Amino acid sequence: MERKDYIMRVIHQFIDALLKIFKLREEGKYEEALKEIDGACEMYLGLNARIMDIASDTTLLSLLTIGKELDTEKCLFLARLLNEQAQIFEVKKEDSKSYWSYTRSLRLYIESLILDRELRSEDNLADVSVIVARLEGRSLSAELKSRLVVYAEKVGELQQA
Repeated sequence: MERKDYIMRVIHQFIDALLKIFKLREEGKYEEALKEIDGACEMYLGLNARIMDIASDTTLLSLLTIGKELDTEKCLFLARLLNEQAQIFEVKKEDSKSYWSYTRSLRLYIESLILDRELRSEDNLADVSVIVARLEGRSLSAELKSRLVVYAEKVGELQQA
């Protein structure tokens, strides 16, 4: 019971951090929002912000893997942080940084949702759709394209059920 309470408390703290980041972004306080993203990454995921900025999606996935299993919740948390980061870079007209954050966010979202059916909420599916739309017309890696096909198949299964 104590572990469940602890996990719920961490989830609520993470949601509060996301809301703070969203509010700062909406208020145009981009640098503060980016610092909050870095802090949330370190506090809730144990990832150094510098690593988050330079690591590929594949590297991030390996950092979130325990044994042979991807921690899908942490993966989803990081996907959300990277999505917020991408939106900030997009508003700041930092296209290459925005693209980098969006592609990594997308990969983390789809891996989480492929592996964990319980995470396939309307909000998470909508986030993926929005990111895909933002990346439309941009080149994507062959691996990301391949994983998007698998994701589409899994989501199709969910919608048919």
